[in-house]
Amino acid sequence: MKVKNCPQCGQLFKYTYEKLCPTCREEEHKTFELVRTYLRKHPGATMVEVHQGTGVEMWKLEEYVREGRLMAYSSL
Repeated sequence: MKVKNCPQCGQLFKYTYEKLCPTCREEEHKTFELVRTYLRKHPGATMVEVHQGTGVEMWKLEEYVREGRLMAYSSL
């Protein structure tokens, strides 16, 4: 069994293929769903508008764009 520290919170967790612990992974899912819901209601919103409307940090939005997770939702 491989154990790692979560890069987000530092908690030890049983490593499988996920890079975050279960708690942070759930929080990440909720954050992404918040952004996705906002973009469905406000198609074409800019990154600044999404940040202001959701409170999600700009670096997190940039990470979603880099990962290709927001391409289908807006022009971010």
